[in-house]
Amino acid sequence: MKLDLKNKKLVISLIVLIVIILVVLGIFLTNKNKTKNTLNNYNETMKELAKIFYEDQYYDLIVNSRGKDALAVYSERGIDVDLNTLENINSKAKKLAEKLVNINTKESCDKNKTKVNVKPKDPYERGDYEVNVTLECGFNN
Repeated sequence: MKLDLKNKKLVISLIVLIVIILVVLGIFLTNKNKTKNTLNNYNETMKELAKIFYEDQYYDLIVNSRGKDALAVYSERGIDVDLNTLENINSKAKKLAEKLVNINTKESCDKNKTKVNVKPKDPYERGDYEVNVTLECGFNN
């Protein structure tokens, strides 16, 4: 089967179009995966900040002054702590918080809206809690 010049141009155009679509799709999927990985890393960083807050500071403060049972009050609604508060706990927390920068815009996450909710759980030992993270870092996810 012999292609005339018009059909050759059409085939070449289609091949070029398919390659362009595949490249654009690849870039899109790579960026989406990069954003997903970044969000996962941010969640882990926020959980580490929650651990510093709860285990190294808040737990002792409450238990030493009112006993473990005082934590039961927070088991349902939890304790909300924003990034602004978390980053000021100590130098380790400050360094962790500095990592929370949008990779696309290079802006820090919103320090008032990015937060953790720490829910102490029975039997209210130091490590008995769950953490929910709210990120406000300029990603549309």
